Amino acid sequence: MPWWSWVLIWTALVLILLAVLVLGGLYLWRKLKALMAKVSEAESALTPAMSQGKPLHAERSSELPVGWDALSAEPIVVRAGLREEKEARKDARRTRRIANLYATGRPRRFSDLDFEPSPEAE
Repeated sequence: MPWWSWVLIWTALVLILLAVLVLGGLYLWRKLKALMAKVSEAESALTPAMSQGKPLHAERSSELPVGWDALSAEPIVVRAGLREEKEARKDARRTRRIANLYATGRPRRFSDLDFEPSPEAE
């Protein structure tokens, strides 16, 4: 092959590389702009709460001891409570799944026909 064919091949490869880099940079720039819009939205939602001095804490979803209190609690009681909470979460997930299946008209499992959620799951 003559020397100029190698120059053409390498020029094409470099141009393709530059095109890929530009497209990748454009993709990342758009993602960054979308992320910054979300950050700005979150900041505007949090600013009133932060300026009033209210602490942002989630409500406690369990009465089980946590942290140092769990070390001094009775292990059998803690395990039983964890087991109950796990069953309640499982029932809640199953209830949501069945309700979603009924709402969308999709087929259900045979075992779902006689399922009655526990009172804690509701």
